[in-house]
Amino acid sequence: MSIQQTLAKAQHHVQSGQYDAAIKLYRGVLRLMPKQPQINSLLGAMLIQTGQAEAAADVLELAFAAEPAKPEHWVRLIVAHHRAGHVQRARELLPHGVALGIAPEHMDRFRQDLSEPPERSVQALNKMVASGKRLNAEIAARLLVSDYPESPAAQACLERVLAMEAAE
Repeated sequence: MSIQQTLAKAQHHVQSGQYDAAIKLYRGVLRLMPKQPQINSLLGAMLIQTGQAEAAADVLELAFAAEPAKPEHWVRLIVAHHRAGHVQRARELLPHGVALGIAPEHMDRFRQDLSEPPERSVQALNKMVASGKRLNAEIAARLLVSDYPESPAAQACLERVLAMEAAE
């Protein structure tokens, strides 16, 4: 099968929701062309879609480094880093969005997203609190506040953990 046929088949898998099959095909092509930015970007998008943000960030860094003027690489990269918990790296990428001509309302949305912890992080911390794992919850809450110092949600999580300590 040619590379073009493989990519067409991968795209078909994406459209039919068969992300794992698409990922496998993209990785196969990347064995032949490891630094190809568009394929790294497409793979990164699928990895984000399947909850593999850490792996997505790695391949999207390659795509962005190769073609920093492509807005889709930047968008995917910033999303991957944010979902992977690499908040500082995501924030470092923000100025590139302005240089790429990302609309101000979209930039505002990215800034807002990076000022609040992902909902799954807050939920995980709330589960820790509910299970009574105070020390683990306190460490996680302090890290959350460190990453999101202006966030009311992060502050509220830490307050709940500290209230647990006071109740003991």
